[in-house]
Amino acid sequence: MTLVRFISCVALCAGLTVAAYAQGTQVALGTPATSPDEEVEITSDTLNVNRETGEAVFVGSVVVTQGALKLVADEVVVFYAESTQLREGGITEVNATGNVVFVSGPDTAEGARATYKPDSQELRIFGDVLLTQGPVIVAGDALVMDLATGIGEMEGRVRTILQPAAQ
Repeated sequence: MTLVRFISCVALCAGLTVAAYAQGTQVALGTPATSPDEEVEITSDTLNVNRETGEAVFVGSVVVTQGALKLVADEVVVFYAESTQLREGGITEVNATGNVVFVSGPDTAEGARATYKPDSQELRIFGDVLLTQGPVIVAGDALVMDLATGIGEMEGRVRTILQPAAQ
């Protein structure tokens, strides 16, 4: 059981509201791992593609989905690997900016910007990050997630708020 879930259970059982501060807190997402081989779907208001640089810029109400994962932002820049005769170029990195929201099952993380690397399945969210897991809220400077394992770490000054059980 993760530390956050353990503290949450204790606080809920005691019926207390707790604010805890730490320098880095491990967190776990409640969604099974997503394979990097699953297709990525992106929708937006506009799309600009630059074949020379291998990037596509999606602007306006951008929604990126891969399996059970969803990323929403004002703008998303997708970087593609160079295509060769042996293989088609795939996505190497996704950068999101502006009102970034990442949803994984029942868990939601919000921040100013994010970077996702499909090959390593690493997601980094930066800028006043707020992670909501049911009644538990964790805030920090940055969230680094390994989407293959569902385990991550909130970095910087971390604040955790546990809600009391309903009476």
